[in-house]
Amino acid sequence: MEEELLYHYTSLEALYAIISNIKPTSENEAYFTLRATHASFLNDLNDGRLLLEALKVIGINENKLWLSLDRTGYPFVLSLSELCDDLNMWRCYADQGRGVAIGLDKPILDEEYHTYSKGKLDICKYVSKGELVDILKEDGSEKIITDNNVLSLDRLIVDKLLVYKDKSFTAEREWRIHVMDTEDKFRVNPNSDLIIPFKELKIPLAALKSITLGPKCEYERNHFSLSRILSKYSQRIRIQKSLVSLT
Repeated sequence: MEEELLYHYTSLEALYAIISNIKPTSENEAYFTLRATHASFLNDLNDGRLLLEALKVIGINENKLWLSLDRTGYPFVLSLSELCDDLNMWRCYADQGRGVAIGLDKPILDEEYHTYSKGKLDICKYVSKGELVDILKEDGSEKIITDNNVLSLDRLIVDKLLVYKDKSFTAEREWRIHVMDTEDKFRVNPNSDLIIPFKELKIPLAALKSITLGPKCEYERNHFSLSRILSKYSQRIRIQKSLVSLT
């Protein structure tokens, strides 16, 4: 049966940190961690705001929205893509093609992340603000809000805040693991002057199926090193080279 994979684009440095810190579990299995970033620190500065703007249009008070966000926690996102070897993804998310795309088994991610308390894997839905307003009216969200149901508003925020994205990002074909939480860690982004909040997500090692080295990432020597690092684990992880031309 053909594999169903989703890809996490990142730097070579980040990949090394990930695979150098694979941990065993009590069940004699293993896992690694990926970082879900606070939504306010993603490349799209409007990420998560589309729903809030649409809710204001249909009549919800802005103060109620902020109170709901305080109750539900901070929004964290791990971005994935259906695209295995895409020029724009290499440029935007993998160190201008010097990074990697980590191929992850979608069914395993589905099984691991299917609840809002732990995190949920969802496909992104690309809409305009006007289209989202219509969706909220059609699915009954407007009635929930006008009934002043606090719990229903909180559930709406948790369920949909990080699922909707602006249509200009459609080409990225994004999926994401999203979670609301009040606990976080911090890191400094070496490419900017930001201290970034993040949350660690445990991923079963069995989900790691492939590593694609970017078009500007040296293949032969990195293939050798990665093979040596991963050789201690019994499962087969494909290491392959990008076929994209990037000069």
